Amino acid sequence: MRILSNISLLTVLFHRTEAFAPPSSHLHKTFLAPEYLTKDVSPESTINRISNVALPKGIHCPRAESSKLFGIPKMFRWLTDQYPNINRRLNEGLSGDTVVDNFYLDMNGIIHPCTHGNSDDIVILDETAMFKKIFGYVDRLYKIVRPRKVLYLAVDGVAPRAKMNQQRSRRFRSSREAEELAATILARDGKLPEGKSFDSNCITPGTDFMLKLSIAMTKWIEFKQKTDPFWKNGADVVFTGPNVPGEGEHKVMDYIRECKEQYDPENPEKCHPHWSPEMTHVLYGLDADLIMLGLITHEPTFMLLREKMSVVMAGRGRHKHRKKKDMLEYTRDDFELLELKALRQMFQIQFRKFADSDSFGDKHDSDRIIDDFVFMAGGYAISCGAA
Repeated sequence: MRILSNISLLTVLFHRTEAFAPPSSHLHKTFLAPEYLTKDVSPESTINRISNVALPKGIHCPRAESSKLFGIPKMFRWLTDQYPNINRRLNEGLSGDTVVDNFYLDMNGIIHPCTHGNSDDIVILDETAMFKKIFGYVDRLYKIVRPRKVLYLAVDGVAPRAKMNQQRSRRFRSSREAEELAATILARDGKLPEGKSFDSNCITPGTDFMLKLSIAMTKWIEFKQKTDPFWKNGADVVFTGPNVPGEGEHKVMDYIRECKEQYDPENPEKCHPHWSPEMTHVLYGLDADLIMLGLITHEPTFMLLREKMSVVMAGRGRHKHRKKKDMLEYTRDDFELLELKALRQMFQIQFRKFADSDSFGDKHDSDRIIDDFVFMAGGYAISCGAA
């Protein structure tokens, strides 16, 4: 095990050899927006300008009274409805001849369901059982995907200031809902379950729970690399805990960019071992904004791994007829892949006329068109005026 010295006990690298050049620090970089970007723009004029653009069939600009542009929680379903070929079963996307080089895990998408799973009942705090479930699920995903180069585990750190307001409102809402649930159970049963209840707000950087989890995760990885041949002879493992600023998915993107910056085809020995143009990347996570983040990497082969919605929502809503399975019982058939390469191709076909020469004889780069789509869709729901 080596510690990245320029981060000092924040990001831990578990590597099988000493011949490794770690990327630079994952600490936040601050960017100052030019003054002209902060000037007020009339929402009405913005709506009118966008409305006059000839959009492809099936894509519509929201009306002026609409306050949201494509709520990101609906983005995954909207894209798969528009382009069904981008969504594939795991056995189809990762067949026997498909090799995955880098596998990235947004750990908060594992920590939440393994600790409370959006349960409608009070969850009793049992840190040992929770940690074992988290580690067991990471092990299962690792052995399903079988990456060759790197397994990157990213836990959310302190979020950017712009995200903190949203997180604060979520924390207050979660606390209020927990109190309402306790009152409902007390009125129904006359007593509350014995033991200390688990508060999901503890899945936050700086809490005692997250500190214990980080220490336990580090020791568990060391243990697996000593005792499990699959881990011992497998990929390098990078673990970045809650002490490293930034959300997990953004840490992953920073890591990809930093590895990519070290690529020099004329000096192969100076290239980072975790990136080359022909590598296959797989990112696990349930957040729909991972689609946007994956698109703007412009990696030739990038896939998103997630559980099928019929599995995640089993026993609820339109999937209430399905029996809910324990996460450690999931098989390959319970997962699906979203192929961003196929999505990029669909975008290029749908926006082809924008890529062709316009009336001035200029051609628009298809990568820039995708970047524009990501910018307008945003990481979260945004108003059309703000866009």
